[in-house]
Amino acid sequence: MAVHYEGFLIPGDLPSTLDRNIVEKHITTEYKPAVAHDHLYGITAMFEVVGYGNDGQNEGYKVALRKIFADETQEAELREIFDKIPVPHITLSVANGAKPVNTRYLEFSPVEPKTIIGIFTGFQ
Repeated sequence: MAVHYEGFLIPGDLPSTLDRNIVEKHITTEYKPAVAHDHLYGITAMFEVVGYGNDGQNEGYKVALRKIFADETQEAELREIFDKIPVPHITLSVANGAKPVNTRYLEFSPVEPKTIIGIFTGFQ
């Protein structure tokens, strides 16, 4: 199975304000991975929302990884994958014509920390 991208799916809904709500909110770890990490799919991790940004085109949260619920080997591998993300974030919504990938360029303002859960998976 070819994977379009991998990341942590965020169950439930997070509020958004722009035209196009991102339905499957997630933290992308890799776009078009050369090798899928399917042996890690289903592992849950805890994140903390540490920032919020909205420039009228993109809206998102900046996040920090707090805990991975896995054995030591899987945790180390998944942490290494996560640590390669230049700006860990969740795109909440975008304006019509805007690209979700540009959320990483937002200026994020600090927010009251909020804990969220994500499940590592591949997206088609």
